[in-house]
Amino acid sequence: DPGRVIVVGFSGGARMALDYGMKNPVQGMIMFGAGPVQVRGGFQEKQVYAVSGTRDFNFSEQYRPLFSDLGGSPGYVNDYFRGIHEWPPERYIREAVVYCFRNVEGPFRSLSGSLTSVFIKEADSMQTAGDILFAGKALEKAYYFTDNKKLRNRLLQQIGAFRKNQDWITAQREIEIFLRQEAERKVFYAEKLQDPDMAWWSGELDTLFFQIGNAEDPLVRDHYARLKGFLGIYLYTRINTLLRSGNTSDLTARMMEIYERVEPASEDLKNFKGMFSRLKGSA
Repeated sequence: DPGRVIVVGFSGGARMALDYGMKNPVQGMIMFGAGPVQVRGGFQEKQVYAVSGTRDFNFSEQYRPLFSDLGGSPGYVNDYFRGIHEWPPERYIREAVVYCFRNVEGPFRSLSGSLTSVFIKEADSMQTAGDILFAGKALEKAYYFTDNKKLRNRLLQQIGAFRKNQDWITAQREIEIFLRQEAERKVFYAEKLQDPDMAWWSGELDTLFFQIGNAEDPLVRDHYARLKGFLGIYLYTRINTLLRSGNTSDLTARMMEIYERVEPASEDLKNFKGMFSRLKGSA
């Protein structure tokens, strides 16, 4: 029964889940650690739910401004948690499944209504705590998860007031500026790694780690954490390619040194060092 099937994946698996679901009869697709980049045609007939950490280097591809589609029941909903490129906490997995099945007869409808109440309380507590992004996201989810028309109308009024909140206006502008800067910075980093200046990279990484550990604004910390995450995956890819081609030049050694600063606990780093030593020994 295609109406009771959802396809789920993480990162590259999330892209596979989306591709499979768009080509086959399923109820929906859930993407963790990745997003559809652009909302494509056909989503209105299927449910697509994407979740990523606000520190995930893939955050930008599934981000869209809050309250982007309040005209009805959107085919695409996204959610965030404060984390890196990883599976989200269990509650986010449960919520994604409930959303995809909320229109199917059975327990999911009542679960969806119960979650709406949770989201409304969460929106209030988050706003009181000053976590404006997650307050808005909880309010948005409350609207999407309920099918109660009266409640939806009340939520629309709350959303209207929230959108005029200066803290939210400032936060949304800040997020979108950061995302534009990250796109530019990623290109810049890729160019700087063609022939790494180790002194420059030392200073740049010091700045990244300082901001991640000390910035008071969580949006600022998330911004720098996403840049660090991008560096980790980009360096992994470059080093892996160089070593597989047998390259043990100074370029490979410098990239491994930078990678060790970025991801000191990485198991891949240990493998790279072993491969580098073996290649050097057999040269």
